Amino acid sequence: MITAITLENFKGISQPATIPLRPLTIMFGKNSAGKSTVVQALHYAREIFERNNLNADHTQLGGASVDLGGFRNLVNNHDDTKTITMRFEMDLRETDLPDYDFSPTLAYKAIRNEVGEEFDSEEAKEMEISFRRGLDILSSRTESVGIELKVEWSEILERPILTSYKTIFNEIEAVQVLTSTDEKNVRIEFNSNHPLLYSVEDSDSPGSAEADWQPIEINAYEKSLPEKGKVLILVEGTYEDYSDTDDIRLTQMLVGPTDLLRARLASFRYIGPLRATPPRNFQPLLTEEEPDWANGLAAWRELYNDKNLAELWVSGEWLSRTGYSFKLNQHREIPIDSSLMIALENNTVFDDIADTAAELKKYPIKKKLVLIEEQSGLEVAPYDIGVGISQVVPVVVAAFASNNRIIAIEQPELHLHPAVQAELGDLFIQSALGDFRNLFLIETHSEHLILRILRRIREYAEGEQEDPSAPGITPDNVQLIYVEPAKGGTVFYNLPVTDEGDFAENVPGGFFAERAKELF
Repeated sequence: MITAITLENFKGISQPATIPLRPLTIMFGKNSAGKSTVVQALHYAREIFERNNLNADHTQLGGASVDLGGFRNLVNNHDDTKTITMRFEMDLRETDLPDYDFSPTLAYKAIRNEVGEEFDSEEAKEMEISFRRGLDILSSRTESVGIELKVEWSEILERPILTSYKTIFNEIEAVQVLTSTDEKNVRIEFNSNHPLLYSVEDSDSPGSAEADWQPIEINAYEKSLPEKGKVLILVEGTYEDYSDTDDIRLTQMLVGPTDLLRARLASFRYIGPLRATPPRNFQPLLTEEEPDWANGLAAWRELYNDKNLAELWVSGEWLSRTGYSFKLNQHREIPIDSSLMIALENNTVFDDIADTAAELKKYPIKKKLVLIEEQSGLEVAPYDIGVGISQVVPVVVAAFASNNRIIAIEQPELHLHPAVQAELGDLFIQSALGDFRNLFLIETHSEHLILRILRRIREYAEGEQEDPSAPGITPDNVQLIYVEPAKGGTVFYNLPVTDEGDFAENVPGGFFAERAKELF
């Protein structure tokens, strides 16, 4: 649903840079070129929306794997006189604006007053249907929304603050919240020329291209960032002045996009560039820890908790080239000095078989994940295998244990054989365009991975898919971005792809010298 991110004065980005997002968004370039900047921006945005944390260093999602360093480290050139600007664009053609309980609003109360005590009458029900229809019309006419936020350093408060928060509907500015640098004054304004702020009867009005910002008063509105799910209530007396911009539409046009973006950022899952290998006696925690995805241990927890995931999804299909498969063993540990163990060692049993079963059940079932070396059949612990396997397991598990998420992965190809790197291309296609519907943001150095995706585009266009059951992939599903440092700041080159699985333009930096091996 997020289709693009625009950043300004963030890390190495000085001038506004727009990064389109598609189901498979892949960034590549030289080391320290700034490929991780977009991933860090997602971490920062999540901290803002989830915890109102504008001075983030360690993040809730990244844990020890991510250290943003705070505002002064994030702002371009560490210049705290600059303003960080972030803009998120979302496609709403297949998504409705959130629905809220509008019963406290002035508009809803007006309906009650009009029908008096007969609120349960047929007339009242018809009026309420009309009320809801007005909300549906606004939602149906909304094709896209954007959210722009500006973060500045306050010398007065000695910390960063959100000085501007704006929503954009159908590429036209709609509502904004402006905050003074001492946070004592919060002002809400709406664009009175916006076509979606006209009444339902005037729904075809084109509005005006030039914004006409008008102030409006909201009860108990004190922060720049709208609160989750909070319906806006206009101050009494302003409703008549702004009948075309009632509290209902203001809620849907200010709070609605915020809640949509907040929910999307909550689905963000991050896999860091160095994944941990589980220790020899690893047992997953019962409580899920978000940062465990960053270091990879959450993937092993998923394998322990889902027998099918361990034995089918991972080993059966996607790790076949590694020479290993997974098996989830379950067992009970019986102390050697227990009466049951003594009985078993002496080839005896309890007088009643039921007593034996009851004694056995005293000991909890434990799980142990092992890998089977397919050539020898030998069982080995994850700790004893090559580092490449331990690095790829979190990537594979995240792809198949996630649904409709944003998944950012740094260096998924780490320590992998080129053949397996290419296989990752098929993995990402399946997870993004198949039933899982995930959006991938991948930072990579692997030509093999990208070349496999380009090859699948060509095969699908020519009707020659190697696996007819695999999802088809077109250039519209892929966004390839070459990242390069420049004197004026990090540059993002959005590289178009043809139906032939080739680049429509030359790739900067000398990448893909080996592409002919896959293309011809």
